[in-house]
Amino acid sequence: MTLGKIIRDKRKKLGMSQTVLAKKCGITQTTLSLIENDVNSPAIRTYVQLQKHLRLHPVVVQILLAEDMVPEKNKKLADVFFPIVRECILKIFDLD
Repeated sequence: MTLGKIIRDKRKKLGMSQTVLAKKCGITQTTLSLIENDVNSPAIRTYVQLQKHLRLHPVVVQILLAEDMVPEKNKKLADVFFPIVRECILKIFDLD
């Protein structure tokens, strides 16, 4: 899962357009589109605003992103662990 996908999925779940979310965050719709498509990473200020307006807890985002950071030696355990954790987090925080 990527940061852009997390942002896009949550925005859509809330029924918010890119234009509305971008305006709330003080960025352009084009900038938000680039973030959602993982072309650009958000500036820290923008990241904080996205979390605020999408009601995304930073720890939840980090856990969802951590799946891609597992060392090779721990991949087998991660392959069992992360699908369960991801599913629980998505449901608990209404991201599915």
